[in-house]
Amino acid sequence: MQLLNYTNSNRINIPSTYDLYCWGDTHVGNPGLHEEAILHFRRYIKAKKNRFFVHLGDACEAITLSDKRYELDMHMGRAGRVMDQIREVVDWFNPIADRGLCFLEGNHEHKLHNTIKITDEICRELNMDNGTYTAKLVLNDIKGLIWHGAGIVNPRAGDKRQIETNKQIAIKRKLRWLPGGDADWLGMGHIHQLIIHPPDDYLHLIDDGKNLKQVYPSPGRIVVDKKRGLYRIPEEDRWYFSSGSALRQYLGGVSGYAERAGYPPSEIGCIKISVKNDKLKNIEKVYLGTNDPLESVDNKVDNKVDVRKVA
Repeated sequence: MQLLNYTNSNRINIPSTYDLYCWGDTHVGNPGLHEEAILHFRRYIKAKKNRFFVHLGDACEAITLSDKRYELDMHMGRAGRVMDQIREVVDWFNPIADRGLCFLEGNHEHKLHNTIKITDEICRELNMDNGTYTAKLVLNDIKGLIWHGAGIVNPRAGDKRQIETNKQIAIKRKLRWLPGGDADWLGMGHIHQLIIHPPDDYLHLIDDGKNLKQVYPSPGRIVVDKKRGLYRIPEEDRWYFSSGSALRQYLGGVSGYAERAGYPPSEIGCIKISVKNDKLKNIEKVYLGTNDPLESVDNKVDNKVDVRKVA
């Protein structure tokens, strides 16, 4: 785990108002890579000066011939050459490296930990921090935690609305016990899904000694040690999310693991964290993956930013 403080950092200057984009699972080298999504992501980051990003791991496929997951249809050619994949990841992200905070190590990179430290190589080339598998980020007055992730989230009971609610609950269950007790938001990758669990906003009844009052509490911080500036944030006041991917689950002519497992198609995109004057304003989905220009696009609908639509 890494503790990474970007307040008054020598390498990168985080202003009081910024957008942080959390993305991962690009799986460079896999034939399912949605290359247009990476192009979109790059243009989107560069479109405004206060946009930054973190990568949540599985940057490349990293499945070699000796790996039991190796498949001829999926991993022949560049998909089996890890050094080529590292070079390609660097080429993809080099144009926005000056806006990048860190790369996490994913389970695909870790699989080759006894042969090559893939994330070290990528971060050295891009001059970005290696966040290891989990990183705690300090961004002025905001704290966040990113974890590559593990396991699956695939509830099937009920209709679509119930399934989406169950996904949100599952994400919170995975993240709430991680070392982010003072984090405003906690995010994970790995599951290739865009899921957001916002803070619970429910009615409380309180009294002033004479009458009952109703309030909807805003996210609060509970002081643990005032002298040292230590506090905790109740789990119901935090944001939780998973960061999407750039990997298409279904391809013509070949059958991958997602098809064989019967997973639903994945949404290609990332998570946008909006901060204004060092206050967390919103967390929303950003969809990626067409040739539409991004500079004029910022269509917000139902907690989503759809960059496939031109304003």
